[in-house]
Amino acid sequence: MSGPHLKSILIHDAPGEFRAVAIDQAGLPWRLFSQRWNGEGEPARVGQILSGRLRANAETQGGAFVTLGGGEEVFISGADLSGITLGMVVHVIVRAQARQGKLARGALTDAAPGPFDAFAAWRVSLPGGDDLPETKDRDAVASAFDEAQQLQTVLPGGGRLYIEHTRALTAMDIDSAGRISKGSAGARALSINRDAAHEAARQISLRDIGGAVVLDCIGPLNKAAGEQVRAEFIAACKTAMHRKVQVLALSQFGLMQAAIEWGACPIVDRAAMDTAAGLFAVLREVERAAEADGAALFRIDLSLDDSSAYLARHTACDSMLAARFGGRVSVAKSKDDLTVVRRR
Repeated sequence: MSGPHLKSILIHDAPGEFRAVAIDQAGLPWRLFSQRWNGEGEPARVGQILSGRLRANAETQGGAFVTLGGGEEVFISGADLSGITLGMVVHVIVRAQARQGKLARGALTDAAPGPFDAFAAWRVSLPGGDDLPETKDRDAVASAFDEAQQLQTVLPGGGRLYIEHTRALTAMDIDSAGRISKGSAGARALSINRDAAHEAARQISLRDIGGAVVLDCIGPLNKAAGEQVRAEFIAACKTAMHRKVQVLALSQFGLMQAAIEWGACPIVDRAAMDTAAGLFAVLREVERAAEADGAALFRIDLSLDDSSAYLARHTACDSMLAARFGGRVSVAKSKDDLTVVRRR
């Protein structure tokens, strides 16, 4: 098996949120993109150039801290700070987004900040991204985002790959239950391990996983078979991302260890930090309901948590609802603390 080329980009211009997914020839998702409120108030993204002030040197850590104009802090490493004093304005290009417990990473640049198109930058990060056609597909986009948060995925030919995120690394485990294959024990092991390595690469790309990754392979595996598994993983990684990937030869215990360059904030961290997930889920729900019945009036009842997310952006949200649905959708605080869409 070799990494298939990306085929197209599926998009959904949802209320207040734009989402996209890059898929391969088989229709499998490999990369995700999302942006809310046209990027206003969102954290700095990979490739974005921003201005900030040098807040503190961190010589022991090999860099310095810069506070951006919006208040976000970025750690710049390997920077030549000669002639730069604390409080001085500098320009920073973002190399890795902030994630749970970690600041964004960047580097000093002489380039000046300017308009930044996050979706265009995401497209460029896809191999062959400039030539990929776009198609609207709300359900396929939703399915891809749901998949990226599952703890397991089915392997082609049977079996499963389990994915567990820890503070130190991402661990992946292969389960062969339900797989029917022929040949020797070594041939069967090689088959499922190659499938798992390919799927591991897809899930890393899909979920924006970075850092240390360990895949626990099934034995028996000799050196030659282990190298085939490693090669499959590397080739699949090149399918959808330009991030640096380093992979060691399989250990004597059958562990494939990889180091993945950080880039966008991982899906698991985005989900953990997302206080507005419920609000956007119900906005997508009311969009579907309004399209199904073009004459009906709807009211969104929001729970306390979702109401807080709405109030933080109520002006933009109300304006968007008016433009999108022409007064057919209103918002109210729920009496039973449940977020639901009701007909008026």
